[in-house]
Order: sequence, then structure tokens, then C-alpha cells
Amino acid sequence: MRPSHSAPLLAAIALVGALSLMTGMPLLQPVSASPLKEASELLNQQSDPSSDPSSNSRPKMAPVLVSNAIFRDITRRSGVSRQALQVVSVEPRTWQDGCLGLADSGTLCTQVLVPGWRVQVKADNQTWVYRSDRKGTVVKLEPPTNASQFEPIRLADNELPKPLDRGTVFRVITSGGFAGQTAQTVLLADGRLLHARMRPNGTYSPTKVYRLSPQQIQPFQTLLDHAHLEQFDRLSYPASPGSADFFTITLTSPSATVQYSDSVQNQLPEPLQRVIQGWQNIAQSN
Repeated sequence: MRPSHSAPLLAAIALVGALSLMTGMPLLQPVSASPLKEASELLNQQSDPSSDPSSNSRPKMAPVLVSNAIFRDITRRSGVSRQALQVVSVEPRTWQDGCLGLADSGTLCTQVLVPGWRVQVKADNQTWVYRSDRKGTVVKLEPPTNASQFEPIRLADNELPKPLDRGTVFRVITSGGFAGQTAQTVLLADGRLLHARMRPNGTYSPTKVYRLSPQQIQPFQTLLDHAHLEQFDRLSYPASPGSADFFTITLTSPSATVQYSDSVQNQLPEPLQRVIQGWQNIAQSN
């Protein structure tokens, strides 16, 4: 009698069915729309945040891991069910350190660029904004904004100062206050620091020239490189409504122009605050 080839197949099917019953896992999963699926689709629509060519080989499940990690954290913090969560926006970002730019007090962060995502999630009337690395290994909740914090506005073309001249490292233009004064300070690559005030007729007073050593300039240049000001290019952080006697400061590096009011300096993103502090250290040394 010819042996039957269907017996092993039937035995295998029976074994899989038994294992399914033992583990409680159905053989076929119903397909339905869910916030988790929406998160994966949104993340997959974005370009890879890493400029490293090797990033093209990253696992396709990475976006799902990111959304999973974020949903778990929200559920742990607030008790909101995963089914109620919905991803509303996803942006590829490159964070300036291993803490994703959100270091806890007393925490030392690895000084390395981290490709990742900025993800906004909502449920009913609640909204969360998270930062993550590329695979969701690290996720951090951005602090909630309050009434005194704000979204920056974009500078129009006619609000931008002229680009830096060749050989210029950095420029700061300060204007405003009750007196309406305007001053300009420029750091040149050869170590000269030029400072001048604008007269009411639009001309500048004689320029004061200071000389900095390479030891004074190098830390600031390194700080600029690590801050990646291009992520803030053409953004303005205005004063809070009702503020008076404040100065508007315009920073220009070779890669970006950023404007802010001195009354909100402590609310600026951490990279900007570090650059401002580094610049103040240079200015105070002369």
C-alpha cells in the first residue's frame, strides 16, 4: 500500500492547533485599525532621521517600537488606555546629546548626535510631545508648556539681518529698551571682537576693537558646533504679552539666525541657552 503524504501534514496542523489552545493565541488575528497601526504608518511615512547611509538597513519595525514605547509611557504616567491614544504628528530630528536635549538635574549626557523622532500624541483633550531615539530605546516626555511659554514665530525675509561676512564667526545685534538703543557685536575668526552702537540717524559710532586669544575662541566655536543652531534658523521667541523694557537680541552664526527677547531667555531651548551663556562669557572677559 502506498504511504499517505497527508498524515504528517495533518499531524503538524493538529500540533499547531493544540499549542494555540494551550497559549490562548488564535491562529488568525483579525485585522482592525488602531492607534498603534496609525503610529506605525505615520512614522513609516517620514524619512529616516539619520544621514548615515547605513541607516537604510535599520529594521522596518523600528517605528512600531517607537510608538509602543511612547504609548507604554503615557499609559504608565496617566492611566490612559492605548486604544484611546492617537499619533497626530511625527518629525525626524537629530538630538544634540544622549539625553535627547532633556537632561534631568545632575545627569551627565553623552555628547553625541542621536537621530530620532519628535512625536505628538493626543487622547481626547490631552496632548503629549515625546522625543525618542531612532528605535524607541530612549523616549522622553517634553515638559508641558504653560501660559508664559510660547511657540516661536518665523522671521520674514525683511526681518533678517544681512548674512555674515567671510571670516565672521558670530554676530549679536541688541535693540530695544526704553531708550530704543541698538548695538552690534561681531566676533571674527582672527580673534577680533568688534562692538559699535547705532546712532539715532542710523549710522554707527566708532567701533571698539578687542582682541581674544585662541584659547578664548575655541570653546565657543566648539559650543556652536554642538548646538546645531540650524534647527532654530529664522525662529523668533518674542516677549510675553504685556512685557515692557525688554531687549530683542538677534544671533547670527554661519548656519542660522535666531531672535529672542531677553525677558524669555530662561525659557529658550537648552542649546540656545548654552550658546547665549558661552557668548556672555566671552563678552564679560573684555
